[in-house]
Amino acid sequence: MLGPIALALALVALAVNFVVPGPQGAAGIDGTDGVNGTNGTNGPQGPTGPRGPTGADGINGINGTDGATGPAGPGTLANYSVVAPWQAGGLPLFGCTNVMTVDLTVPSAGYVVVIATVHVWVEHLAGNTDTWTIFESATGPADCSDTDPTRNVFFQEISNSLAADTFMNEAGSVVNTFSVGGAGTYSFYVNSMMYTGETAGDRVSEASCVVIFFPA
Repeated sequence: MLGPIALALALVALAVNFVVPGPQGAAGIDGTDGVNGTNGTNGPQGPTGPRGPTGADGINGINGTDGATGPAGPGTLANYSVVAPWQAGGLPLFGCTNVMTVDLTVPSAGYVVVIATVHVWVEHLAGNTDTWTIFESATGPADCSDTDPTRNVFFQEISNSLAADTFMNEAGSVVNTFSVGGAGTYSFYVNSMMYTGETAGDRVSEASCVVIFFPA
């Protein structure tokens, strides 16, 4: 009868041993960190989102008012004249000859630039010295004076050593500036003259003149 009792106690002790744990053992040594895994690849780009609504139009600005109309212009600031090319027989070049007169209306005081070109035919006789001139003047159509301070002049000489020639083509140009004291209309004269060697064959063939105003 003791045998079965002893066996039962042994089983109870074994069961108690599993149910009631013994004292905790000492902590073990920490393990080393594992190697980090490689990063995964980026995923594909997502689809484009829907288009947002169109914004409202801004308010248009107010148009500015037109400026006032400016004053009238100053009038004629340039003028010109031309003697018809190759006039029949030309213009006889006897004494002081007015080739042309050009008028200019200016709005104020300033300066007028006068540019003139004259083409002449000179009859040259053997042994003669021919000297012809171009004058620009604000004084008058008979101004061929060397002493007039307002005139400007071009001189051309044909030597007496040259052989006789009844038809020598000569030309020259003159540029001068004249002052004007105020608004008004002014006249400018282009005159020519044979100083020496004058003959009946000396003629003005053609000429041109331009006058231009510059305010002071």
